[in-house]
Amino acid sequence: MTYVMSIQTNFKISAARILILIFLFGNFLGCEKSPDQLKEPAGQDVKPTAPQTPAPAPGNTPAPPTKEAGCVQVFYDKSDEHGDLARSYGLMILNLMGHFPRYQQIIGPVDLYKKGDFEKCKVSFYIGLAKETVLPADFLADYSATTKTVVWMGSNFWQLGSVFENTFGYKKYEITGLDKVNLTPAPDNKPSFFRDILYKGEVFAKYNVWLKETPDVLDGSFEMIKLSEKFGNSAVVLAEARHSFTKEVIPWALQSGRNFYIADVPLSYFHESDRYFVFADLLFDFLEEAPRHNAKNAFIRLEDIGPMEDLKYLQEAMDIFERNKVVPHFNLYPIFMDPLNTEPALNGAGILRMEDASVFSLAIQKHIKSGAVIIWHGVTHQYSNVKNPWTGASGDDYEFWDAKNNAPIAEDSITYVLNKMEDGFKSLKSQNIEPKLWVTPHYEASALDNIIFGQLFSWMVSRGVYIDNRITGLSSDFTNPIGFSLAQNDSHKKNRKDFFEKLQVKENPKIRFGQIFPYELYGDIYRQHVIPEDLGNVEPELTDQVEVTRTVDTILEDAKRNLVLRDVWASAFYHSFLLDPKMNKANQDSSKPKDLERLITGLKALGYKFVNLEDWIKDKNEPIAKPRIELEEVGP
Repeated sequence: MTYVMSIQTNFKISAARILILIFLFGNFLGCEKSPDQLKEPAGQDVKPTAPQTPAPAPGNTPAPPTKEAGCVQVFYDKSDEHGDLARSYGLMILNLMGHFPRYQQIIGPVDLYKKGDFEKCKVSFYIGLAKETVLPADFLADYSATTKTVVWMGSNFWQLGSVFENTFGYKKYEITGLDKVNLTPAPDNKPSFFRDILYKGEVFAKYNVWLKETPDVLDGSFEMIKLSEKFGNSAVVLAEARHSFTKEVIPWALQSGRNFYIADVPLSYFHESDRYFVFADLLFDFLEEAPRHNAKNAFIRLEDIGPMEDLKYLQEAMDIFERNKVVPHFNLYPIFMDPLNTEPALNGAGILRMEDASVFSLAIQKHIKSGAVIIWHGVTHQYSNVKNPWTGASGDDYEFWDAKNNAPIAEDSITYVLNKMEDGFKSLKSQNIEPKLWVTPHYEASALDNIIFGQLFSWMVSRGVYIDNRITGLSSDFTNPIGFSLAQNDSHKKNRKDFFEKLQVKENPKIRFGQIFPYELYGDIYRQHVIPEDLGNVEPELTDQVEVTRTVDTILEDAKRNLVLRDVWASAFYHSFLLDPKMNKANQDSSKPKDLERLITGLKALGYKFVNLEDWIKDKNEPIAKPRIELEEVGP
């Protein structure tokens, strides 16, 4: 295959940044190399393969899967510069595989590949991130001979020589970057690039933001492999990439028989409308799996409800849900803490427990009788007597994560977490509330904490922030109940202590990433069952806690786009205080429906079906995905 030097060049790219609790990572193709460093290696003993008959295009229902699904393995580049990042992308794939829990997951660096490894598993992924990687000869030779599915992402395919060319039917490639010739209209005058991904009639876009503090730096993944000079009919184009200025269209996802190719690594820099969701949907095709659901599920939760809640707007929100015959879900924390006295109504008391807030408790009981589902959202939703990082008050700050130091809290331990949860459940039990679901405050805690939460609750709601980890000591044959129950007594507390007694978690803090999910997971790398939150929330204005505004219209646009995805949810949250016109300009016109109502009716109009999560989880008892197999011991 011929390498063509692109006329497009790259601007400097920033370090990893956080957007809406998603970690955004850098340039997918790794460090810059000159063209002569990208030539096909000489002397590789690889044989061209004849073009294969394309498999059915995505969207066709495959045959029912067998009971024994086998395994899926992920190989990633191991390099000094990109090894941690490449491994994080591999773990993201394993998280997505949680939707298909019958498969044994295997992960490791590609340099540990042994001859014949492709034949061991139904599907193998290779993440081509570091252009300096020299792929093992056995890996390259087996690629041309295997009868199993291989998904190749990003770079280094040129090391296959003519095998790649003959498999997918393209003679040339180039690595495109920022196009400084075709600039966006004035006054921006910014370079353009292959930004949009066209899939099933919808347009998904790569995340891209020009930084305010450094206007010449694009926060986003702008590189793309451009394949050209097509010959034959060996490959089916599953999705295309489109240039943001010239509108040129090139292949992005290709299938040739059991071989797939993705023209970038779609696990970097993603957001709610990103091409990452296309990749997540293509897993059904890689695995030849049918969708689980006939309906597109939806739910909206009311966020950060605690004993100091403004009950006027909570009631208004309830009225909207009831009027539209939709089950409301309350993200509730039972203890309000204000150690730095930011809340005048507490008169310096610093704490208000749910059982002592009679008006609040009566309102919650009334709403439960009207059908509201309670999701446990932390004990105090803040930490200690410090700003963490904003006010120190409940509802604002992190509870199980040190946000200032970006690390686990100092006291973090099994005992600390269990004692904290016992204290919170004391308040919930006093109100006859037995929550079945959990949402971690701000979605972030240590790996240890998340593993504990995943054992205490059958299901979580999350867009997770993950830390690479190794888990030992989780019992597989412990039969005594460990969850929180209204019938619990001292024996239940002892069960929890005994269950976690041997648990040990090794964390690798260098590998930390965030991830959204389009569908539910039957086991992530924390061994949690996860119901996704994939649409974010209404954020009308920028604040110290909000980096990007988000409106109902934006959320509905994303929900409409996502209708082409299999098993997708429409899952969002809303703060009831935004019903106050003073807090939200969208609600200032009294002649128009409030934006919460527009969100509900809009999702219904798109065809989403609102569910009661407590009912939905009742028959979702599929065993959690097996613990992953590591090809290499990686850790702190």
